[in-house]
Amino acid sequence: MFYKDDEGQYSYHSFSMYIESDRPVAELVDSNNSTFIHEYIHFLQNISLPYLIRPTIAACYRMGLLFNEIWANLKYLRPFKYDNKYMLDLYEELNITLGKSQECYYDLNKLKDIKQNIAYEKKITKKETRIFEYTLNFSTNEEDEDTGLKKEFNYIAGAMDLLEYISYKIENKFFNTKLPIFPYKTVDYIFKYYNLSNIPEKVKLLLVEYALYNDNPVKRLIYIIEELKLKKELLFSYYRLEEL
Repeated sequence: MFYKDDEGQYSYHSFSMYIESDRPVAELVDSNNSTFIHEYIHFLQNISLPYLIRPTIAACYRMGLLFNEIWANLKYLRPFKYDNKYMLDLYEELNITLGKSQECYYDLNKLKDIKQNIAYEKKITKKETRIFEYTLNFSTNEEDEDTGLKKEFNYIAGAMDLLEYISYKIENKFFNTKLPIFPYKTVDYIFKYYNLSNIPEKVKLLLVEYALYNDNPVKRLIYIIEELKLKKELLFSYYRLEEL
């Protein structure tokens, strides 16, 4: 995340929090409470959500493969290319499901459509395995100079959007933090797309967290929303705007 001129980030593989800045450490500590809280929430996600526990364990497993290679050959050649098929498949899955977190410089209007695409397909143990990615198609308030039509913006959503959404919403309870739409507010657009903007924020957070118990959190979140919205409309009709 970005706060003023300081860049904070959390490394899921090493359980480490970083802040890059040219300012003195004491000054950083005094002025970046929101950043520390935000990144600490990522640490809690790291040790509690299955989506992040799995790659963390895989990173430890990869380190074991590296040590075995060094022990067997008494040398280490970079880059390390001794990952087994399981690790390679896992990396491919994570690269797709994590999302792209693209920057957007357009004045967005609304989310028009959510498209499901097959991003990866492979036969594993005689079974066809597919990994889906989800593209959010937005209309903007900016016109194309050549055609005069409104420009569109496509955003590939992923688990990062869900993780940042939770951290941002909790952080924003204590600090009036201004952050860009992507990846921090992507999920709000998804709920709005399904006409569910009026449900309480705590319900949204619970649904998002539950989706992160899956290997493809965005797919799971959309499935949950569509199941509840289309098949159990009464569950959502209970909530009213005045309850927010």
